[in-house]
Amino acid sequence: MIGASLVEMWQDYNEQKPTSRRSDFMAEKVLDTFTEFKSMREMTRKHPMFVPMMARAMMNTLRPGKKVETRLALLSVDEGRRIGSSLASALATGLTTRAGVDEWIVTFPALGELDEEHAWFRPMTEVVAEVLLKGASWGVKLRLYTGAGLSIMDLISDCTMVNLYFKKGEAETALSLLAMVCVCLLGQLIFVFAQNRKAPGRVLAKEVLILLSGLKPGVDAARAASGIEMEAYNVMDSGLELTVMRMFEVFSEAIPGSILQMLAYIRSEDRSPLAATSIIISALTTGFTSASFCFDFDVDPKRRAKSSDFYGYIPDEPLRRSLTFACMILNSSLLLLIRSVSAALLILVDKNLLIAYMAGDIALFLVVKVARRDFYWHVPVYGPLGVCLAVIARVVSKVVVDFTGSIQYRIATELGGAYWTFSMFMALAASTASVAVYADGHKDNEFQAEIDPEVAYAVVGVLIGAWLVVFIVFLFLTKKKYRRTFFSLRTGNQFIQDNFLKGGGDEARAGLVNYNKYKWLAVRQDVKQYIDGNWTKWEQEKPSW
Repeated sequence: MIGASLVEMWQDYNEQKPTSRRSDFMAEKVLDTFTEFKSMREMTRKHPMFVPMMARAMMNTLRPGKKVETRLALLSVDEGRRIGSSLASALATGLTTRAGVDEWIVTFPALGELDEEHAWFRPMTEVVAEVLLKGASWGVKLRLYTGAGLSIMDLISDCTMVNLYFKKGEAETALSLLAMVCVCLLGQLIFVFAQNRKAPGRVLAKEVLILLSGLKPGVDAARAASGIEMEAYNVMDSGLELTVMRMFEVFSEAIPGSILQMLAYIRSEDRSPLAATSIIISALTTGFTSASFCFDFDVDPKRRAKSSDFYGYIPDEPLRRSLTFACMILNSSLLLLIRSVSAALLILVDKNLLIAYMAGDIALFLVVKVARRDFYWHVPVYGPLGVCLAVIARVVSKVVVDFTGSIQYRIATELGGAYWTFSMFMALAASTASVAVYADGHKDNEFQAEIDPEVAYAVVGVLIGAWLVVFIVFLFLTKKKYRRTFFSLRTGNQFIQDNFLKGGGDEARAGLVNYNKYKWLAVRQDVKQYIDGNWTKWEQEKPSW
């Protein structure tokens, strides 16, 4: 109610567009709105900084946040304004408005106190934030244009490099790049069909055109940022769809591209610092993509509330959050460099060795999933398309983890904690073994080494040591109770069923039916009885979910 009134006030404010003393004008508007509610009148008397704070927040001006550690009872009006001014930057960096509001609240101790004392504060801010983000030039439009622009530039760059390699007579490299682009496009088309298979034909055609035009990343980012609810015919919400597309690009383009770049660098007679810098930047870019998606998922308040035993490892303190995020970027980047070097060395010996190892590693993972009756992916897609989607999702998740160590994939619905840790051990061990194979081949004069084996051992050893140090720091920074998730044996079926069995809210429990039915067949009768027993009440109350 209060949030809706503030939204209406903000819309009136935008129509009037005052040219001077905007902050005072906004403060007057906010105060007039608050006086309509008894609880807000008491709030403004108790905390004089509240109106100036909300007024600055609703001005929606993007500027760097300022640190304010003062407790609520001692907060000055000026400090309240500084806190309010930080909302825009929190919304700009969050994947969703809910995540942005949560980041804003946990950053300032005074807001944390407000959130604990007044149940209406967070919902009110979320309602306001959704409208602010939609109306901001730096909000949804920035995500849309930036995502679409980068995607189109990436596509043009790939096509240019394919053409260049063909002209230089390096057909094998050109065909490899072309295969990367085609695999990425084919996989994304399958996901689009799975996501919209029950949609009207015109909607499906529109989504396919968006993908083929290169606008898909930008459109998905805009949808996720806007908090658009999934349609009845969708199988994934906009946030999950964005993540799936993002990670498939890492699987089909970023990882193979890193291996090709590393192979070209090792083979080159002139290993320039510029080429090495390009490889490092590419690795950091991929690391940032992986870390961002993991961070966005973990700090999402809805996920933390629904699965509090898994989400919540990232600390609430701003400095520790930033350091944890930096460690996640470095971990993914370093592992990608380690794996790229070792893969390139194996290719120099015999590319069939790399293919055989990766095929065997992936096959073992699929066998484990089938043996534990956890093969199907969690989205409700069935038949041949469901099997195809499950295979693609499982292969993508395994390869992404092996090359980037993405923390999110330790969730039981993907690799699971214990298998994630096993994969990290195997990735480091296999990288060391790859250098040994390369060194043995050189010693037996089977080929002319491109780089000295001792140098290869040193490079891989330093990278592995750096990865271990950064990962230990990461574990130290995270919340202690979540470290056990790296060794969990829980299956995806058990993870999903726990949402029902642990007796959460109605939304979480009834939401079980939105998952693939093969994940919760074991509790099907219990779910049926629960829904039948509550359906009449839900029909009368009509909860938002």
